[in-house]
Amino acid sequence: MGSIRILPQWIRIWLNISTVLCIVDVAYTMLRPMTLRTGSLGHIFELWNIYSDVDLRYANANDIVTMATGRVMIIEIFMNIIALIMITTKRVLN
Repeated sequence: MGSIRILPQWIRIWLNISTVLCIVDVAYTMLRPMTLRTGSLGHIFELWNIYSDVDLRYANANDIVTMATGRVMIIEIFMNIIALIMITTKRVLN
């Protein structure tokens, strides 16, 4: 008999990928101007810099929507990590 899975495998994979991407995205927006092409971390965030060439709102370091989205993503990261811990320890909320 196999073990009982709380969530399907694809959700576990999604939570892991989403957590990493959100962390990088929040770092990109919160560490500007260091993460821009001319900044000391620009080479690490090259894909984000390419995206900001297309999405001009995302490129603007003072855009309130981009700033707010980054803060909300911190909550998403926290919730993803809690879900992954619950999956790993096989604990659920009743």
